[in-house]
Amino acid sequence: NNSLIWKKVANFNQTNKDDKSDLIDFINLLRKSEIDMTSHNKLMSMIDLNEWGKFAAYQILTDNYHNDYAHNMRLIFDPWSGKLRPIIYDPILGNNIFNKNNIDLNNSSHDLLLFLNKNSLFINKKYKELFNLLSSKKIIQKQVEELNSLEKRLLISEHRDIELQRTVYNNLSFFNKTKP
Repeated sequence: NNSLIWKKVANFNQTNKDDKSDLIDFINLLRKSEIDMTSHNKLMSMIDLNEWGKFAAYQILTDNYHNDYAHNMRLIFDPWSGKLRPIIYDPILGNNIFNKNNIDLNNSSHDLLLFLNKNSLFINKKYKELFNLLSSKKIIQKQVEELNSLEKRLLISEHRDIELQRTVYNNLSFFNKTKP
């Protein structure tokens, strides 16, 4: 919401290191896109819906919404293509996934995803990516098989990791839920 609280960790070598005009322009464009069709179209031209659909599918499957209004939101502004890309940074994977009865397919961890989750083309890309990952690539089944093959080593590691016991495995019979 405020370009002053953002910091650049890398910059285009032909601009001043402290120049945040691209970020200011993006935030203003995002705000205007809700009510102005020209701004909406310009923002949509900056976004690769396939890439953002994959990012949203990743967030849903891993229950990782650890990039939000306050922290861990990383973006790449590519000056050559004009595209805006997400970066996964400091993920917390599956922290509450086993405690949920329903999965929110339209969770928006920040304003850009809130904007995209109102777009039928984006929603279609996101759902196609979810379907592809779950049915064609069978990532859930593969991960369950991998975890089961590592069960003994993971249990040894679990007993040594106090923080893991406290947050993820606390009162949770994880491997009983993953056995086929």
